[in-house]
Amino acid sequence: MLPTVRSLPAPGPLADHLAERYGLGFAGATLLRSLVNDVYELATGDGAKYILKLYRYDGRHPDEIRWEAGLSAHLRSAGVLAPTVVPLLDGDTVGLLGTPEGPRAFTLSTYVEGSKPQQPFTDELYAAFGAQLAAFHNAAGNYKSEYYRRPADVAHRLDEPLEQILAVDNSEENLLRSLAGAVRNNLAQYSKAGTCHGDVTMDNVLLTEQGLLLLDFDLAAVGPLAADFTGVATTPPRRSSTGRSTAAAVLL
Repeated sequence: MLPTVRSLPAPGPLADHLAERYGLGFAGATLLRSLVNDVYELATGDGAKYILKLYRYDGRHPDEIRWEAGLSAHLRSAGVLAPTVVPLLDGDTVGLLGTPEGPRAFTLSTYVEGSKPQQPFTDELYAAFGAQLAAFHNAAGNYKSEYYRRPADVAHRLDEPLEQILAVDNSEENLLRSLAGAVRNNLAQYSKAGTCHGDVTMDNVLLTEQGLLLLDFDLAAVGPLAADFTGVATTPPRRSSTGRSTAAAVLL
């Protein structure tokens, strides 16, 4: 048998296996998407639904994912909408699934009823999005965990990638080092460190009856808070009926 880089577990056997691990009567599973991680929807016989996130092999260490699950619980305790991670029968929030490529970590969360925002986005939605991100930053700012999570600081997100690029092609080394220096200088002047979401886009927002819910903490980590406004900074401004730009509304 050839070595496997990426496997995709069959939904039926996966549901049966997880039913034993969680003590829940899963009647079936449906693959929702397969990108960096695989995401399945699982349903019980009485209609309850859950979301399984199956992390790729050799990605984050299970303790880093426990950090992520703990962040979700911390946000909920602070009144910020976030998914509820379901523990396994042994009490752990992270399990391991044996696959051909090796053990893959997984988490199970309760299903949240809601819908993704659709274009055109309104000024009210942008303002609510900005308020929700601010609530995330305020609540996550005092999050402490016994588990290690790789930071999203300058060393990990700027210095290391820069050296990897230069190792392949250093023809523009002076330019790249100059740009990196400018980024480092701006962050030092205008941003403080905190727990960032890491992927702030409308793709990671769910409209629910309780309000906006931020999803997907895959890239959450301690780093410069300004990094969460990258999407806003690169979005062309649109004037609203009040004369203010949508980007300004988000930053409020």
